[in-house]
Amino acid sequence: MLKSSFRKTIIIYTASIIEALLLFHLRQRTTEEECAQDRREFCIAKNIYEIDSVNMIVLGEWRLRKDKIRFDKLNLDQINRLCKDYKLIGGELHQKIDRVRLLRNRQHLGTLQYIDRDYTKADIEFIFSVAKNVKQLVNRSVS
Repeated sequence: MLKSSFRKTIIIYTASIIEALLLFHLRQRTTEEECAQDRREFCIAKNIYEIDSVNMIVLGEWRLRKDKIRFDKLNLDQINRLCKDYKLIGGELHQKIDRVRLLRNRQHLGTLQYIDRDYTKADIEFIFSVAKNVKQLVNRSVS
């Protein structure tokens, strides 16, 4: 039990380091404005005819809106997806980072039906290898 608890702490902190490195890499290569997502939104311009309290005939249009992104509000999943979308990381590294995220998320008690208390040495070695890959990627981009 003590070993697993220690491993759990290692996973949490190492995933945080990976997240910070990826966010640093994303901030070096893009801006918040570049990462803003387009979203289509239907806007009602005028109610033409009300049929009943629920149904009505309206005149409207689709508008394109930009969802602003703030780097300080992103989570690991969003950072990972943006890095992949902007080709800052490859598909294989993206999948490994997602696996790290899932390992870390297994520790959130409120959202799980089964609390996982078993973390192996292989989990630790995997997460360290991903951290090493991310560190090397960021080092290459800074140099």
